[in-house]
Amino acid sequence: MGCSLDYCRRYSTWVILCQSLISFHGLLIQDTGAFNRTSTDRLLGELAWPTLETRRKYYGLLQMYKMANKLCPEYLIELLPPRQGYRRTNDFVPIRCRTSKYQNSFIPSGIKEWNNLSLELKTSSTISSFKGNLRKVLFLPRIK
Repeated sequence: MGCSLDYCRRYSTWVILCQSLISFHGLLIQDTGAFNRTSTDRLLGELAWPTLETRRKYYGLLQMYKMANKLCPEYLIELLPPRQGYRRTNDFVPIRCRTSKYQNSFIPSGIKEWNNLSLELKTSSTISSFKGNLRKVLFLPRIK
């Protein structure tokens, strides 16, 4: 068993190291403007990052594309309602929801977003072309 003085010395060295790392990272964050109370939208715009809502929408529509084109397991494809209409054959029948919690869940909200896409985007031949076209639509540069 070591001396308690050695333990204190190691502990104080650890604390000093942590404080210096925190202050160093604080300077890095401060240089980006996070400590200067920069709004999230402005910071995301400067970094050219999409918002969380946009990223969720992108990945949800990507999953809907896979489900609509049978590129995922059968148990997911079975969750989709039948297609509707003669003119827009790639639309799904909207699901009626009694609660807002169910309305905001993946399948009903995904169908709503899917039906709002352009026909050209929904009929993309490959998943890579769908991704590229969807990025063009969703991740437009924000100019503020």
